[in-house]
Amino acid sequence: MRSLLLFYILFQVFCCCPGTFSYGQNYAKPENKVWVTPTDDIDNQYITPNAVFPGTGVNFNTNPLSQLDASGTYGAYTGICAISTASVADKNGNLLFYTNGNIVWDRDNNVMENGWGINDNGSYPYYLKMGGIGTTESSMSFDGVVIVPMPGHASKYYIFCIMDTLMEDNFYGGYFAPGAWEGKLRYTVVDMDKNGGLGSVDTAHRGLVLADSMSGNLQVTTGEDCNYWLVGNFMMGGFRSFNITAAGIDTNAVVSVVTPPLQPYCYELNISPDRRKLAEAFDAEVELCHFDPATGIVSDYVPNPILIGAQSAYSTAFSPDNSKLYVGGLIGIRQYDLTGAVPIFNSPPLSIDLTVYEMYGPLRLGPDDKIYFNYAGNQYNVGWAINQPNLSGAACNIDSIVDAPLMLKRRMWFIPQFPNEVAVIPYDTLSRKQQVPLCFNSSGSWLRPLAPPNTGTDYRWRRKDGATYRATGSDTAALFATQPGTYAVQYFTQNPCMLHRDTFQVDRVLFSLSLLRNDPEVVSCDGKPVALKPYTNATAPTFLWQDGNTGASRTADTSGTYVVTVSSQGCTLSDSIAVFVTDVTQRLGNDTFLCIEAPATFLKLTAHVPPGATALWNTGSTDRSIIASDSGWYRVTVSSGSCTGSDSLHLDRLFCDCPFLVPNAFSPNNDGLNDYFLPALPGNCLVSEFAMEIFDRWGQRIFTSYKREKGWDGSYNGVTADMGSYRYRIRMLLGVKKTEVLKSGDFTLVR
Repeated sequence: MRSLLLFYILFQVFCCCPGTFSYGQNYAKPENKVWVTPTDDIDNQYITPNAVFPGTGVNFNTNPLSQLDASGTYGAYTGICAISTASVADKNGNLLFYTNGNIVWDRDNNVMENGWGINDNGSYPYYLKMGGIGTTESSMSFDGVVIVPMPGHASKYYIFCIMDTLMEDNFYGGYFAPGAWEGKLRYTVVDMDKNGGLGSVDTAHRGLVLADSMSGNLQVTTGEDCNYWLVGNFMMGGFRSFNITAAGIDTNAVVSVVTPPLQPYCYELNISPDRRKLAEAFDAEVELCHFDPATGIVSDYVPNPILIGAQSAYSTAFSPDNSKLYVGGLIGIRQYDLTGAVPIFNSPPLSIDLTVYEMYGPLRLGPDDKIYFNYAGNQYNVGWAINQPNLSGAACNIDSIVDAPLMLKRRMWFIPQFPNEVAVIPYDTLSRKQQVPLCFNSSGSWLRPLAPPNTGTDYRWRRKDGATYRATGSDTAALFATQPGTYAVQYFTQNPCMLHRDTFQVDRVLFSLSLLRNDPEVVSCDGKPVALKPYTNATAPTFLWQDGNTGASRTADTSGTYVVTVSSQGCTLSDSIAVFVTDVTQRLGNDTFLCIEAPATFLKLTAHVPPGATALWNTGSTDRSIIASDSGWYRVTVSSGSCTGSDSLHLDRLFCDCPFLVPNAFSPNNDGLNDYFLPALPGNCLVSEFAMEIFDRWGQRIFTSYKREKGWDGSYNGVTADMGSYRYRIRMLLGVKKTEVLKSGDFTLVR
């Protein structure tokens, strides 16, 4: 009878591809707050192929728990018994997708894009027939489907599933013969960025074989180095642990073989929340081992397993505080204390008589710290929970859940399985902010995360649009921003294991700069330094000149190009100006003269002609110096670039000491000859002072003149003077030397 019962149980279990993925250390994460199984009731599914049965789910985001609307036709029979399922929610607890290992459904309960038959190239899967396994190859697995978030990628997930080939000849008497399994561990990648956020199966990574000779049990937990460990049984009675990192899946599994060999075909594999213990249940025993999350090694097998007896042990569950182990199955439910210093199996376990809760499904630790199960009683509308699993004995408080969501209610022969627990790497989150200018004189600004360049993965850039961030479509390590606004990037680093969220506030920076408002060149023609002062409306500007000067203004005393760079708010703007400094000032001197009485004298005139300049005299000469000897104006113009300098000088030929003649007679008869009496002086004789007096023979002064050109006309008081002898007295300052001349004498007036 026991063999027939076990045969029936094993048939129900082994006809299914996906298996239960038990909870791990992340059971309370939002990613585990939605449980979905692709079918609600498959009691008759093996009898009615292709029948449609609705699925069901539990929403842990509500209090009390609510049933998830999963009423689509996705439960259509696919030949894979939905005894084991996997579902995953996002970081906010919203359903993303679920699977039975061969079909993937999206959150809207439709088959995901490319999600049909992921382990048999999209073909209609094989199914088993009531009354025997059959003699043809069949897709089947045992406790073997899990969903794993891809490390370093926020939107990608792995689906792992064990597909087994079992032949009828290998099944006898309710047991499987050695070598009956050819379990292939396959994996598929789901990208939730595709298909408008509904997700898509990556056809290049669908149903790829990772390993064979696996026996149908999988568990995933987080490691110590930003990684996951995918742990499963293999045919030799040990374990394989596959390391999953941001770089991918290490195909060289860590192999753990314990002594004596463990059962290779357990019902359920489970790892404790603290990731230090591993338990598996099979028929009459439960085996407990140590697990090392740093290495993936399974060790320290307790040689004396928990002996359940003749009744099958199907499932296990650890309490949230890792102090208790619960075992369920046809035995009912038992509790074992794991806190004692003496190994648990060397002393009688603490046992609760819960055999009334005859259970055919899994024990599952929920995100609310309760352990859920269902049992084969006669009530279909009651779910069950261990409400205080950390407490010993009856204090753990096993109680029914009236009006429980459909998934938690009684099912026959292990159906439905609760979906797997999703392990989640506990990334530390580092949020940092940067102010980035968008300079008016550039086409944009590079936004670069603060982590070392190119050390991250899965860069996701977004730009704030109103109150909402919208994806920019960029997945590069840096983003070139051409518009102001608020930008954010999320990315992962593996060492340290961290989720980064960098925010960039990009503000447009506008300012102007000019060294001279209207003229591109500054000229100094007199050799004096030029004052340079940049004109800018920048906020708190700093200045840097081409020679390292940092002043807000400066003087330029040599010709050249002067460049100033103004920095403000992270932006820079440069301006330059050509400065021309020269001195073309001319100083020929004051007007001067040469003495007529020294005819061999001359004057040398020299212009100031700086390097590169040219001179031009009004004489036509372009020499620096000329010789001047003639009376007249002498002018020079010196040119250098836009600068010109000029000066002029008047040169006279003058008497230094003037000769003169005083006549001894004159005849004022209006004939135009000798009509006036005055000294005869050269016309170009300089007479600084002049005084002439005329006296008659009796000594009376009859005429006075203070002008050199005014002589006596031979009259006195308007009456013609008598002819005869008269006397003169003259005083003059003559010539450029102003020589004083005193002269007196007699002269005759004749008619």
